[in-house]
Amino acid sequence: MKERVFQVYRQHRIPIHIVGERFGHSAFETISGMADDPEIEIRCCVGSAEEKERAVVGLRTAHTIVLEATAIATLHNLRLAEILCGWPSKVVVSQGTVNHLQQLLAEESLHTARSGAFVKEGSSHAMLEDST
Repeated sequence: MKERVFQVYRQHRIPIHIVGERFGHSAFETISGMADDPEIEIRCCVGSAEEKERAVVGLRTAHTIVLEATAIATLHNLRLAEILCGWPSKVVVSQGTVNHLQQLLAEESLHTARSGAFVKEGSSHAMLEDST
């Protein structure tokens, strides 16, 4: 099924979040997964010089830049999120995107949280981590 979904993605302009829905993943998770797969080319634009110039002019002249989940994921994956610090215009994220990203962080912390037992040995305390 995965190959069929990506075949359709390659042939048609399908939004990333629609691809993700087929796998039960968010747009953030989907673009991160796609970026890790060398077989998949992520298309976000046509790529023409005119399109690039319009984008650059838009970024330079905009009073406000709105970031959505795939833009945030792209900046994160490229390790460029710090570019937003000191951005000359206002950068905003919808409350829905913020809520979604907070949910992803909470779920991730559940999967990566350390677990074990906190014990006292004499006058010292120690954490005995589970090995599972």
